[in-house]
Amino acid sequence: MLNDFNRRVMKTILNTHSNQLIAKIGLIILLIMAVTVKSYALPANIHRDTSISEEIKVQLGDFKNAGIFNFPHSVSRFYKFHNFQPVWIKPGEDSKRTWEGVLLVNCVLQFGLCHADYHPKEIDYARLHTIFEHPEQVNNNEKARCELMITDALITFINHLHYGKLNPYFTTAKIDAGTDSGFNAGKTLSLALMKPHFMSSVTNVQPKIKAYTVLEEKMRELTQFQQDCDSLPDKQVRQMAINLDRMRWMAVVNNRTWLQVNIPSFKLTVHEAGKDYEFKAIVGNSSTPTPQLNSALTDFTTASRLKMSRSSNVPPGINPRGVIYFWFKNSYGISICGRPETNIFKPTNLALSKGNIKVEKGEKLASLLLTADGHADKVESLRKAINDYVISNFIMEKPIALKITYITCEVQNNVIVYYNDIYSLDKKLEGALYNTTEYLVGSGKL
Repeated sequence: MLNDFNRRVMKTILNTHSNQLIAKIGLIILLIMAVTVKSYALPANIHRDTSISEEIKVQLGDFKNAGIFNFPHSVSRFYKFHNFQPVWIKPGEDSKRTWEGVLLVNCVLQFGLCHADYHPKEIDYARLHTIFEHPEQVNNNEKARCELMITDALITFINHLHYGKLNPYFTTAKIDAGTDSGFNAGKTLSLALMKPHFMSSVTNVQPKIKAYTVLEEKMRELTQFQQDCDSLPDKQVRQMAINLDRMRWMAVVNNRTWLQVNIPSFKLTVHEAGKDYEFKAIVGNSSTPTPQLNSALTDFTTASRLKMSRSSNVPPGINPRGVIYFWFKNSYGISICGRPETNIFKPTNLALSKGNIKVEKGEKLASLLLTADGHADKVESLRKAINDYVISNFIMEKPIALKITYITCEVQNNVIVYYNDIYSLDKKLEGALYNTTEYLVGSGKL
């Protein structure tokens, strides 16, 4: 049977959080705890420290130097903001927020994350029960350590939900340095503590793009009742997880038009509010792969008969009528070329180029971009330049975000669709996400 403490925790979680799937998992966890947990206690005559606050100050320095934290500078900034006072371990006070925070970092599987990354050996249910039910049996050193581990786990969780664990553009060190003025996990956590729905305030940091939202919903459907957080999930869940992480790298600004070239699906998509436009795309082959990157399309140019390039490595040639070059800043010297031919886009496998991207219906793509930029009146000038076979440059008043991605599964019409891992990148990413090489996507092991 549940004791009074567990009943209070369960009731608070079920009544205060709107995410019913997390709440269900919380109920399961608490039922298991009530049956299996044995109290963690230190001897009654243990040395008493002066205060948890002083211990926090000491351990912040020790832990930073020992490499125990995932985000040491972020944790330090968090406690400076809170005057080094405990936030989670406050015996005698309401522990609702503490148990909600612990529940979040024990339910990371449904977000496609790895439980081992959030100090599971340090954040121990038995230890927490003893701290709150018999605080006199645990010294302030232990209380402070538990306090700091919960904070680092939650800051890590927030950063992983927002940026992704393996983001090549925002590394752990870069995030911890606080260089991104647009997002701060410590501030997010502090604000969430003041809001009525703590858990949803934390998970709200996830990307809002549709592709991410529907894939994450599928992930929750598949994992909501899985109790074993420490073993590797099955093949389908692992592949969904690495693609959720990739989607977190995209840093899309909501409610703006943006472009996505997804390499494995051979597709360029113009994402607009409420509507997407898709174009077939030829990408680099496995020997000369198209790179993943975040950039912005700045301008495009209609072509004359003579081929053009902003790279000195491309030999001259003859263009068919209707070729358009779309330019964006990158260190690889690649561009997007709109092509009027239809036959070159017929093969099933469109990994055919030496790295550059070719898209069908270049004129339609250019017209959409002009309209999105607030210059639909220039579409007629575009058509005239194409018909007259003349070079004409169209500059975007507001550069349009461009993401070249490598998403190997997504949800379409409520069904998960898988794409070939044409550059063999999934296995390496999965190993890094789950801190293992034992089971790999595509290995056939379940």
